[in-house]
Amino acid sequence: MSNPNPHEMKAFELPAGFGEGDAARAAVAFIGVDPREHALDCLADFADVLYGDMVLLPFADGQPDWPNTTRDTLTKLSGHWSEIKPEDIARLAVLTDGFNRFIENAEDVSVVTLWRGGTPDVRQIDGVPCPAAHLWTPP
Repeated sequence: MSNPNPHEMKAFELPAGFGEGDAARAAVAFIGVDPREHALDCLADFADVLYGDMVLLPFADGQPDWPNTTRDTLTKLSGHWSEIKPEDIARLAVLTDGFNRFIENAEDVSVVTLWRGGTPDVRQIDGVPCPAAHLWTPP
């Protein structure tokens, strides 16, 4: 390849022998990310989009206990991964109050969005029934 333009970047080449032998060993062993930490990081971003609070949804027999889900049965999270167990990842959700910013005439509506790894399940848990709250999907 020729470089007719003196300002054009030249091709990068590694020196001969680079990455071979003892010098190629990793300086630090790989440290994995705790799945709780990753899940809460994703949920925190999701909660920011929804203007909501991170919570744990009550479960019964390994499934969301929607009939018994109220503001009192939700467990509010501070956002640090050490406060949950690995089995709690499935229970991660976002509580959004004053859903009026998304749906007109829904200022008294409380909605819980079960995260499900990015495939949300949206349910209204408080306020005057608002069918639109169940049909809404996050941006």
